[in-house]
Amino acid sequence: MNKFIIGLIAGAFSAVAGAQTAAPTAPPTSAEKAATVKSTTESAAKSTTGAATAEQQKVNVAKSKNDPKAAKPDVKNLNAGQRASSPNSGVATAEQQKVNVEKSKMEPRVEKPKLGAPENQKSLQKAATP
Repeated sequence: MNKFIIGLIAGAFSAVAGAQTAAPTAPPTSAEKAATVKSTTESAAKSTTGAATAEQQKVNVAKSKNDPKAAKPDVKNLNAGQRASSPNSGVATAEQQKVNVEKSKMEPRVEKPKLGAPENQKSLQKAATP
């Protein structure tokens, strides 16, 4: 009885495996194989060697050569007001820093309260109680 069940299971497996295989077809001709290999090779070569991006770069370079270029301002010949508005100039920031330092030196310093002093203890206690 066990051998019979084992035989049924093995037969079921072989039937399922046979049903999953593809039906045999006629082998492709050498011309079809050559066309398939050629197209696959060309697409693989373009993706791995960067030929497609090189072609695109050539087109982009040709386009960029025709575009007018933006002129850079001559920073040495600018006056002080123009230098301050120039984003690449460090002169404006240095001058501004000097002004800021002078302003901060003129301002009075704020003294920190001494928390251990009795008058501060009373005010803190009043603020903490509802």
